[in-house]
This record gives sequence, structure tokens and C-alpha cells, in this order.
Amino acid sequence: MFYKSLIFVFGMEDFICFRHHLHSIAELSGKEVKTSQFIFNYLQSLNPDFLKVVADNGAIAVFKGNIHGVSAAFRADIDALPIQEINDLHYSSTNPGISHKCGHDGHATILAAFAKFISENRPSSGNVTLIFQPAEETGQGAADIIQSTEFNALNPEYIFGMHNLPGFPKNNVIIRDNYFACASHGMIIKLKGVASHASEPEKGISPAHLLSELLAEVPSLQNCDTSNPNYSLCTITHVNMGTYAFGLSPADAVVLVTIRAYSNHILEEVTLKLKDMVRGKAIQMGIEYSFEIVEKFPPTINNEEANIIVKRAAHIARLGVIEATEPFKWSEDFGNYSLNLSSKHGDSTVKASFFGLGAGENTPNLHNSEYDFPDDIIDSGVELLKHIYKSLFEIED
Repeated sequence: MFYKSLIFVFGMEDFICFRHHLHSIAELSGKEVKTSQFIFNYLQSLNPDFLKVVADNGAIAVFKGNIHGVSAAFRADIDALPIQEINDLHYSSTNPGISHKCGHDGHATILAAFAKFISENRPSSGNVTLIFQPAEETGQGAADIIQSTEFNALNPEYIFGMHNLPGFPKNNVIIRDNYFACASHGMIIKLKGVASHASEPEKGISPAHLLSELLAEVPSLQNCDTSNPNYSLCTITHVNMGTYAFGLSPADAVVLVTIRAYSNHILEEVTLKLKDMVRGKAIQMGIEYSFEIVEKFPPTINNEEANIIVKRAAHIARLGVIEATEPFKWSEDFGNYSLNLSSKHGDSTVKASFFGLGAGENTPNLHNSEYDFPDDIIDSGVELLKHIYKSLFEIED
């Protein structure tokens, strides 16, 4: 009952409670039903000019001015991860095996608090769009938002996104021109030989030898020099072969590999090399093979002008600014907003900036079972978004 009344009170302590509630109802990508409903009800209380559920469990809220002007969007992600909560928190996840170990509960809370500010300081011209996006972890959410008629009708000139970053000092803004984070996708490799009795392996074709060669040789395809623009990484994330039995020489095996690179060009180049490696070995050994590419993330590429706006806002908010020297190795589907919103000439039609907010040098890493979004950086995140908004819409303090 407390959380149902939360939407009518809006102090910073209430927004900390807001995050704790989101944390407690953590839901996986594409299944953010309770999360979406809670956020939608809250947004409804702010009386935006437009509010709609999009991409199944996402929400778009728009605050419009009276005349034509700047169109800007701000995005936060809302999905959680398939990780068991081990922290002893009074707001621990109530869904076994699912928890907010990437901080999307904090991102959504920052955008929610910013939404309150916008509702009280509405633009006189143009429009401000707030996107609460589902399914970031699978790379599907941004792609679905972009395909929605609601988003396309807005045609934003600018879009901003934020991610908390453990390992950096709290309340510092981490930013980079051009490439900010890697492109990546997952490759599912399926191998099929011929099963036989374990006492007569010569009568079958086991994928074991091919599997062992892949485990040894896949790393040779990567370029781990992060200072090299051709950087790439191949991570074997899952291997499965045969059944749990001693009497059967197996026929089937599955290998999952995450491939990432700074650019789509290098990503595709490494992917083709891996396919060629598997194909050559499989044909030689008489093993059938197939490939499936899933969870596609484009590179996250920042616009210099949008970055300048972010850095100026950070200075006004008295937040430190750290210029990242190299792109981050992880991926973010925010890249879809700048990559897919392009003209027929391939030039981006939206000025995008994706930046980090330091979560503390000693904070557990993202996707670590001990991680929890630090509540004491919520206010800094909100202040940063406020000053970006004030700069774009020429609103005086």
C-alpha cells in the first residue's frame, strides 16, 4: 500500500524508496510487467501531454511546449538480470534468480525524478520525451522502441542516455566522443555427429575433438589490444555436449560465443573468421553444423555537439568530468538510437550522447551478485539531466 501512495509524494527520500521498490520487483527482459505498470502509474500522476505503453513493457511520456522548438529525448532502461540476489537488503528481489545487478532500477529512478522536474518546469517550446525502455540486456528494447509509430512521430533532434559505472569516483561523469561502447552479438554454434555406444566410439562421430579444438583456437581470432581500433574479443560463454551418461558417445554439442569489437566492420570480420574455422573443421570431421546470431548490439557512437552539452551541464552541476581514452568493452543497445535513426545517406539524424555516472571505485562490478546501485548518486544524475534540459530549452535557474 505504501508504494501505491508513493506517486503522490516526491522528496529525494521517496525516490530512494522508488528505486528500492523497483529493485524488489526485478523482472527479466521482455517480462517487465509489474515494473512497467508501476512506472506508468507514476508518470500518469505527472499529467504529461502524451503517455503511451510501447514495445510491450516500455513507456514514453512527452511534455510539449506551445510552439515549435527543440525536440529532445532522455532514455533509461528498466530490465533486470538472471542473477540470484545474495545481498541482505530490506528491499531484496522477491523474484528468485532475478535481480537488478546492472543498476537499471537506479537509471529508471533518476529519469522518474527528472520527469517530476519536467512536469513542474514544462518547456515553452518544442517537446521533451522520456523513454523507459525494456529489454536492454537482450539488445531488443531499443530496436522495438525505434520501430514504434509513437517514437517515430516525435523525431527527436537529441537523445541522451546514462549508465552507472563502478570503478569510477562517485558523481563523476564519464564521457567519450565517437565510439563509447562496443558492438557485440552472440553466436550459437550447433554441432551434430553420430552417436554410438561408449565402448565403440569408432562407430560414431563425436563432436568432442572438434569442440576441444574450438575451445583452444577461438581465442586466436581476437585482438585484445584495447588501444587498437581493430580491437575484438571472443568469449566462450557456454558449452554443452551429449547427455549425463557414461554409456553413450555423444552426437550433439552446442557452443555459445560472444563476439565484440569497437566497430560493426571488425565484428563482422571476426564473425566470418569464426564461421570459416567451424565450417572447415566440421567438414573435415564429417560433422554437421549451423550458426545463429542473437542479441545484436550496435556500437554506441556519441555526437560531439551532444557531448559538449553534457559536459557543460556537468560543470554547472559541479560534477567532475572524466574523458574515457578508449571505448568500453561492454555493449549497450542505446547505439540503436543513433545508428538506426539515419538519413538515406547514412548520416545520423539524431545527436546522441551516452555517458557514465561514477558509482564508486570500490563498488562491486556490474553483473556481480553483490552489486547494488548506490542511492547517493541518484541526486547527481537528476541534477545532470536538469542542466542538460535547461541548456537545450534555454530555461534560466
